Amino acid sequence: MNNIRYEFVFIVFFLVGCSDPEISPSATIGPSATIELEYTEFGVTSFGSRYVMMELRHINGDPIYNAGCDVYALDGVSILDTGFVYFADGATIKAGQNTSDKAIFFDLVSTDAYTVDSECTWLY
Repeated sequence: MNNIRYEFVFIVFFLVGCSDPEISPSATIGPSATIELEYTEFGVTSFGSRYVMMELRHINGDPIYNAGCDVYALDGVSILDTGFVYFADGATIKAGQNTSDKAIFFDLVSTDAYTVDSECTWLY
């Protein structure tokens, strides 16, 4: 199976303007999380459309929400169809939790050979 691992750390800098030389700009580290994504199943729905099941595993870090992926069915560099997964209906996913969803390709012909790729986003 294909495993995808994302690790993000956001750094936010706050510059403080003041005349006191004793005070310097400070850096605040923002939210971060280690997320693993895996394509766990490929199949055909009861109405004949191809699908890919994806699992999201929140390994550690800050909670995330509104997690989703655009999933592409590819033939080389050509996009044949696009599906979408929306994990946990947008709810908060905490460290140690797993969730899965199915990306359905409504326009992919069942005889097409394809590979998959995805672009995923979430909020902290």
